[in-house]
Amino acid sequence: MSTGKRKRKSDEPLLGANLREPMVAAEKAAWILEDALEGNYYNWYPDKKQARLDYLTLRRLQGIYDSDIVYLFLLAFFEVPIWCDTSNSFSFLKPEDRCKVPEGQIYLAGLPHIPPGFSIVFELSVMLVIWLKLDAEQKLQKNWFKKMDMDYVDRTFHSVGKTAVMVMLFDTVLFTIRRHKWRLAPFMRVVLMLCKPKLNQLLCALISIVNEWLSVASFWIGTVVFFAWIAVTIFENDTFRNKEDAMVNAGFDTFGNGLYTVFVASATVDFVDKFNPTFSANRAYGLLWFVCLFLSNFLFLNLILAMVFETYASKFSRTMQAVFANRARSVQEVFKILDQVSPDEPGITSETFFELTSAYGQSAMAPKFKRDDVAYIFTHLDHDGTGSLDEEKFQSVANALQYKFWIARQNNYLEDRNPQWYSKGCLRRLKQMVWEGTETGEPSRLDNYMNYVLLLNAVVVVAESAQDLEHITKYDSVFTAIEFAFSWAYVVEFVILILAMSWAEYTSSRARLFDFFTTWLLFGVSLAYYLPFADVQGELMRYANMLRLLRLIRVIKSLKRLPKVAFMFKCVSTLLVSATDILQFLLVIVYVYASLGIQLFGGVLYQHNEDLEGTEYNELNYFAFNFNDLLSGCALWFVNLLSEYNAAFADGVHAALPDSYKFTWLLFPMFYFSVVILAFELVSAFTIETFVALTSDEPQSEDEEELAEAEPVEEPLTGLSKLAYELRTEKQLIFHYTLSAAAEQARVYEIMFMQKAKDKKHGEHEEHEEHGEEEKHGEPEHEHKSEENLYEAPENATQADLEKLRLVKEAFEMRCEMKRLESEKRKLREEQEVVAADTGPEEPNESKMNKVQRAAWILEDAVQGKCFSWYPESLAARRTFLLLRKREFLYDRAIFVIFVLGFFEVPLWCDCSATFRFIPGKTRCSVSDGGIVYLSGLPQIPPGFCLMIELACMIVIWLKLRAEKKLQSKFFDKRNVTYVSRNFHVACYLAMFVSLWDIWIFATLRPSSRMSPYMRVVFMFCIPAVNALFRALIGILNEWLSVVSFWMGTVLFFAWIGVTLLDDNTSINPANVRVNKGFDTFGRALYTMFVASSSDDFINCFNPTFLQNRAYGLLWIWCLFLSNFLFLNLILAMIFETYKERFEKEIRSFQRNQAQSLKKVFSMVATTPEGEDEPTVSREDFFALISALAESPKTPSLDKNSIEYVYKAIDVDNNSTLEASEFESVIDSIQKTFWITQKYSVAERWFPSLYEKMCIKQMKHWVWDKDDTDQSKLDNIMNVVLLANTAVVVAESYYDINHISTYNNLFTGIETVFGMVYIVEFFILVLSMSWGEYISSASRIFDCFTTWLLFGVSLLYYLPVANVQAGLMHYANILRLLRLVRVLKSLKRVSKVAFMFKCVSTILSSATEILFLLLILLYFYSSLAVQLFGGLLYQNNEKLEGSEYAEKQYYAFNMNDMTMAMAMWFVTLLCEYNPAIVDGLRSSLQPWRHGSNPTWVIFPIFYFSVVIFAFELVCAFIIETFTELADEERKDAAEAEAEAHAEFELEGASDAGSGSGGEFEEEDPLEQIAAELDKQDMVFHYTVSAAATKAKIYKMMFEAGSDEEGGESDGSMDFEAKKKEVSSLKKLATHELHREIQELQERRQAAAAENDSERCRYLETQIGTMKRELEEKELALRAARRQLEDMDSSQRVAVDKQVNAESSAQNSVAIVEQKQRENDLLREELRKLQNKQRAMQATQNGAGTVANGVQPSSSVPAKLQFTSVNPLTFQIAGNITFR
Repeated sequence: MSTGKRKRKSDEPLLGANLREPMVAAEKAAWILEDALEGNYYNWYPDKKQARLDYLTLRRLQGIYDSDIVYLFLLAFFEVPIWCDTSNSFSFLKPEDRCKVPEGQIYLAGLPHIPPGFSIVFELSVMLVIWLKLDAEQKLQKNWFKKMDMDYVDRTFHSVGKTAVMVMLFDTVLFTIRRHKWRLAPFMRVVLMLCKPKLNQLLCALISIVNEWLSVASFWIGTVVFFAWIAVTIFENDTFRNKEDAMVNAGFDTFGNGLYTVFVASATVDFVDKFNPTFSANRAYGLLWFVCLFLSNFLFLNLILAMVFETYASKFSRTMQAVFANRARSVQEVFKILDQVSPDEPGITSETFFELTSAYGQSAMAPKFKRDDVAYIFTHLDHDGTGSLDEEKFQSVANALQYKFWIARQNNYLEDRNPQWYSKGCLRRLKQMVWEGTETGEPSRLDNYMNYVLLLNAVVVVAESAQDLEHITKYDSVFTAIEFAFSWAYVVEFVILILAMSWAEYTSSRARLFDFFTTWLLFGVSLAYYLPFADVQGELMRYANMLRLLRLIRVIKSLKRLPKVAFMFKCVSTLLVSATDILQFLLVIVYVYASLGIQLFGGVLYQHNEDLEGTEYNELNYFAFNFNDLLSGCALWFVNLLSEYNAAFADGVHAALPDSYKFTWLLFPMFYFSVVILAFELVSAFTIETFVALTSDEPQSEDEEELAEAEPVEEPLTGLSKLAYELRTEKQLIFHYTLSAAAEQARVYEIMFMQKAKDKKHGEHEEHEEHGEEEKHGEPEHEHKSEENLYEAPENATQADLEKLRLVKEAFEMRCEMKRLESEKRKLREEQEVVAADTGPEEPNESKMNKVQRAAWILEDAVQGKCFSWYPESLAARRTFLLLRKREFLYDRAIFVIFVLGFFEVPLWCDCSATFRFIPGKTRCSVSDGGIVYLSGLPQIPPGFCLMIELACMIVIWLKLRAEKKLQSKFFDKRNVTYVSRNFHVACYLAMFVSLWDIWIFATLRPSSRMSPYMRVVFMFCIPAVNALFRALIGILNEWLSVVSFWMGTVLFFAWIGVTLLDDNTSINPANVRVNKGFDTFGRALYTMFVASSSDDFINCFNPTFLQNRAYGLLWIWCLFLSNFLFLNLILAMIFETYKERFEKEIRSFQRNQAQSLKKVFSMVATTPEGEDEPTVSREDFFALISALAESPKTPSLDKNSIEYVYKAIDVDNNSTLEASEFESVIDSIQKTFWITQKYSVAERWFPSLYEKMCIKQMKHWVWDKDDTDQSKLDNIMNVVLLANTAVVVAESYYDINHISTYNNLFTGIETVFGMVYIVEFFILVLSMSWGEYISSASRIFDCFTTWLLFGVSLLYYLPVANVQAGLMHYANILRLLRLVRVLKSLKRVSKVAFMFKCVSTILSSATEILFLLLILLYFYSSLAVQLFGGLLYQNNEKLEGSEYAEKQYYAFNMNDMTMAMAMWFVTLLCEYNPAIVDGLRSSLQPWRHGSNPTWVIFPIFYFSVVIFAFELVCAFIIETFTELADEERKDAAEAEAEAHAEFELEGASDAGSGSGGEFEEEDPLEQIAAELDKQDMVFHYTVSAAATKAKIYKMMFEAGSDEEGGESDGSMDFEAKKKEVSSLKKLATHELHREIQELQERRQAAAAENDSERCRYLETQIGTMKRELEEKELALRAARRQLEDMDSSQRVAVDKQVNAESSAQNSVAIVEQKQRENDLLREELRKLQNKQRAMQATQNGAGTVANGVQPSSSVPAKLQFTSVNPLTFQIAGNITFR
């Protein structure tokens, strides 16, 4: 036995061997495996032991380096701030003594300061370690990898790290000598931190999205600049004061101030204060600010979030996919190395695996494994118990090595010594109580008992807290006794657990350790009440209640049985684990800005600073948020991060700085752009992406129901589960294992980025299977294979087992037969309905519609996405339908009228006595105390006229409802077809009757409240588009509540903690404010936490406590992180994912109904000409169909020429007939508007000789000749002129804003010249084209208007009335600048700009319904607010004195009329929650008889129902639309690139290519029409309706194969995909690999010239590998070509089959129409087919199905129908066979 220090076994292979000898296989494999865990893969590794030793040295230094970087960051929080006294190098002084300011009170974080000398010494020692680590990297790279031209160490970051160390050393020496007031060392620490691999990946991802981010941010900045210029142009001279004695042009007196004002308004919720002066002066300015806020504060900010989300997801996804791919390749390489250790034995043995883990444990960064741990890992991998690991098992070794294992004895010491005590009696029952059920993961009986005890204790704690907060001491002794009893219950639980398990097993659970701590602490506190020193027990008991309530975490375990709760716990825990890197990255960025803030603004922000007087920073007492030390600076930036931008901080810094440094306040906008809307949005995007990934990873509700109904099947125990079972049953040992945080993070990333593509493909596969099932009405065979395998007999089965298995199998077969029969019955019933629908009984005494009229009805419903199984044939039904359409047309306008009427009605709180007199609003709506009431300024219609208008609208609504009822009851009820939704029909009837009753009541009694405004909302919800969105909104309510409940629970919990800590703290903080402000009662604390969690006003809520003690900041950080960030982002993510899923189903249903209706229309209109095989629609039938369609008032009227254009647009092949494929585009074509204009001017016909001159011809060429970007030469010239005019306008505005009149005459002359140029452009256009063509463009109409207006304004300078010209010229500049919209057309040549234009236009055109839904909700709350709070908020109201509402002068935001209420709710919507308005309202409300007036809770209700529900739906829609557009853009770019690099044409695929792609190669029919008319000097125009544009966008967003024949379109898609695959393989095989091989051969020749044999061997190995890969690619290419040929032939066969099936279907319809008189015989035969025998015979006789008019359900010919039932039974030609 050796003496001395024992060496580790893992060190022996290196310490006892020659370092120049080769490494053993296990050491090399361990090296590769460790790199694999970090996602790295290298083609070559050195095989010398010295290289291995250098690597281990580097890993040891790497671990020290990581720790030292963290220590450097922590050191910064304790360093003496650079602006303080740093002269005493080694003296420990108080922070207040080092950091002093003259005549003021400085606020510091309260952390102790380490003297500068100690900090320098520590910093130098850390730099030494960092240098050693960098030197070890250089040594490893230079000695072993450089000669192979490999970069094992990233050269860029290595050089950056060395540079940072050198700068730190220089800065430290300089600071030691000079003690200067600035340092570079804090920023170099950040550089070293970002050199860590994970943070480096995030930094690269952030940099990669900067380009896309700038494309969106530039639009946001342009919007801010544009509205700032407009505002300054309008308000710069408005120096008067409004009613609130505030300057109207406050913030808009100069362009700089205007730009900053609009920036703050666009970036924060402070826009209310910024725009309030102008809005109070004139409510018309609200329209300007509405557009500004909609674009900047809503649209573009949400687009930035969407862009960051989409770009980050795609970029980081590729990074993580590369990481996992590298890991898989490395693990595969490790297996190859270890498999060669023992070639005689297949796989990797346990001994080889132990050598691998031993070598792996040599690294300082790797975990150390004991022999038993290695055995556990091997057992986990070898799940089938073969004793060796093959390649498939070994693939999961990377995750297995990150497990931690330990074993604890089950029995305690007492049971081991006296086992007979536990064999019976009380101890046996106690042990059963503890252990029974835990094997299956269920809680034990003891846990269930204690959960009830904890719930009872929670009730007691709540009651005790309520009594304590109300300062009631009457029941203190009772509660103390109860708590003492509960403490004894917890002690008894502890004793039971100790008696039933060992101490090691008890301490293996953190929950039990927490329970142990709280049990004895609370027991001691309860016991203290009965001791002599019980006077100290009160406060201790109070805080102990918090620990007691925290024990309720145990109860939450049982709540995990609920799927929603379990999923939310999974989301939160996964986010906290997986977001460590991205949060660390955000912390690093905040650290950079905090360090920079200390050096720039340290010692500037403090109390009693004279420079801060009058600033908002001083008024709000924000002194605790400063840059006086690092922790305070981080707190300030954290507040800016959550509030997005806080102008008070920037204003305070700007006021306190000297004039020469005032520009440094720009650090705050810089932080906003670089961190708030870039890096912080990255965190939000990560949260959304993780939630979406976890949602997709969760089983759907249908899957859960199937799993619940499935019979439980016992699976054999394998791997660790088997080991745990054996240890527990045989040795009474409990086996524990956990997964490291890194492994858990990798698992989340794998779910997020590796499973997404698989899930998408799986979802598409399931969708096609679903369509296939709908066609076959049977069950796919593969669904039962797993169930069939259950009935296979095992090898050792007995005779009894075989008999039992046979009976079970027979039962299974019988069940399958019953399912098949049910499917047949359902199919026959549907066939009966179809035949009955097409061949219904004749209706006596009624004329019938022709088939064209009936088809027009179906087509009109198809446009709206409706499809019904039956339509009446009566002509009366058609007339009723057209009558309904006319009344629906009037209904829509009546709804619009009563909606708009609400804004002009006299508010109910005003004087409504003058029924028919027009009285100004100020006279009607006045208050008794003479206060100033702010109204919108809209004229008020007298109540009498309003009632008459409303009554007329009710009559229109009644007529529409009556027509609906008549159509449904008379024609559709007898067929049990619901054509009109009964629920909404009844709702509209009730709303109408309530409205009529309300009109009568108001006309007679004039009450102060009405029901009509809410009934109008009901009418709006009955609009189909709004109704669909409303149903989607209701559909996500359940999921929304699951997240909101967690958010509300967090608010309640922190409110309870806050009031418990602060209710008695009535002391005054340094700002002369009570510390417990907002926390003196539980109700106020709850409202304070609600405001802090839902708005940006959390600073004011928490500032009193934070100012008193900075330690409270830790509590508030956790509160804000959970409530204000995490759960609010989860709500957005949940709505985004759930809405996407729900709305996608709605759109797919819409498209499917549309396709089915089109098939019906085609079958009714089409005929089969003689000699043709396929039915077609003739020209005459199509004209008749469109003419019948135009009879409806809701269909745009089409004249004969328009119908002709529609027909030409559909008839692609110009054969004068429409095939089925061409007829599918009829809906798109009829939603276009066509018109024709003369091309050339009428002057050319009048003066032809004049137009023969060269100058006129050239002028026409300038106008009509277009380039590739659709710009004429005249357009390009005018764009240059407009840009020059813009420069002049900017210069003129600058001189005008600064009141410089020196160059007024010069600018006037220049503007006159520009006006003349625009006049010349106008005449050139008018002389070159007809007037009709000129006005066909809206942009030319606008140019014409601005041209003559500006020209007239310019001429005013030379007329006697020039004194009126100045003001008009002032506003004309705005119109002049608006002409620059023309220049934006040329900017569309830039791809990023074109994409942003496309995004904005798409969102604005497709979001009309969802924005209208939001408008309806605002209308509802506005109507309610006017009735509840009208006339309460006005200036000079004594009740408002002292409220924040009055201090901020928010009088213009009130509920005095409908328009003002809408403005107030819109402000609240963008602010999320504005407590100032609520505060003013609560002050002005009249209290009720028995307490306060609770009607103010409408604001929290609005927050929940609209702000974080409906409004988040709009945000989710924007994100989803942007994501889909970005995906489409990326696909288009990839396809364009693939086409640009196409180098060959597929062999043998020309027929398929022409068949599948010919339609894309042919010219657009509309372009052909335009070309034909152009020859006749006519210009063809057409526009697409908004509905068609929206449908196209939805189709792009939710591409879902609306065809019911699942997989019909897959052939062409697969064919095209295979073409691209072959193309990529061809390119890869013939170019990339050949080029790489050539480069390797050149490098090999160079190495041979240098006589480097080792490098030559390495390069030869690489060349051989490349050649083998080339051969594999060529083989894959040939296989793909063969597969392409097979796919081509199979595709043609499938097309032929489909054609035959469609032909058979059309013939079936024709036969049914010809044999309508045989209806009774057909129905009788169908009734006979309902039994089993006739059903089989009907299926056997395929011709019978054709005769009965049933369309075959698949592309298989009708004579041979295969119906797959299940694995055991299938049906062919009516014969049943059992397998």
